[in-house]
This record gives sequence, C-alpha cells and structure tokens, in this order.
Amino acid sequence: MTASVEVSAGNAAQQVWASYSQLASHRKCPQAWMYGYERRLEKVDPEDIAVERDFGSWWHMLLAADSIDRGTKLGSLKWVPEELGSVDTAPRIKAKTAKPGEVFALARDWWRGQTPLTQETWTARLGESLPERLDALYLRWYEQWWDSAIRYVSPLAV
Repeated sequence: MTASVEVSAGNAAQQVWASYSQLASHRKCPQAWMYGYERRLEKVDPEDIAVERDFGSWWHMLLAADSIDRGTKLGSLKWVPEELGSVDTAPRIKAKTAKPGEVFALARDWWRGQTPLTQETWTARLGESLPERLDALYLRWYEQWWDSAIRYVSPLAV
C-alpha cells in the first residue's frame, strides 16, 4: 500500500509517494526517515558497534533515574514516563521507583552478556568497561556540579 502526501518546502509544494512502512518510519523518527528514504544514506560499516551512541543512552538513563530519585525525595516530581530504557538489547526499568543503583546493576548485567568483541571495542573506545565508565563519570559529574547546580534543582519531570 502506498500513499501520496503533499510536502511543502518553502514556497514550493511537491507530491511524495510513500509506502506504509515509510510512513510508519516517518512517524517513529522523521529525521531517520529523511536520512534513509530521501537522502538514501547507509551505515558505512553495518558491523560497527555504536559505543558512543549506546553509552549516551546508558548515561541518559542514569541521569533520568537520578532525577527521579531526587525528585521523589524532594516531593517535586509531577510526571515520569512508565519505563526507562537505554539500548535496545537491555531490559527496561519502572521509572516511578527508579534509582541510580538499578541502572548500575542493569549495566553490569548487560555488560556480562556482551561478546568479547563488543567488550573489547567498548573498552578500547571508552578506556574502561561500561560499568566502570558510568560509575566514574557519574562521580565526576556530581563532584563538578553539586555545589553550583544539582543541589538547587528540584526535578519536575523526566
């Protein structure tokens, strides 16, 4: 099944034909759709392990859990998502009761389940394993920002 969609770019309008899977892809992430379907970009090395991207996902999950934990203790939270997640291959945790320790435990379990090649690649790019790097960065983040920012923030939403 295909659909015709009128797209305007500036003053000019053009008709674009898209399959159902393209429309679903666009709904999920318009930027990814544009890279894949309009610009036809492909991953240079499909076997490449996306260490930096995936570490960022773990870091985001850790900071979300930290904000939820602090917001719960302060009574400031107004909204949290149902779950927190990091990478596609890792389990998710319930956001309402999330704590940084849960993220660290999840990262350790996920790390143990990775292939030696994946672990070597992560260690080569980050200088440490995922659990070690998360822990070190979290400690440095708190040391750097506690007095000037974190202690004064009352999280409202995550």
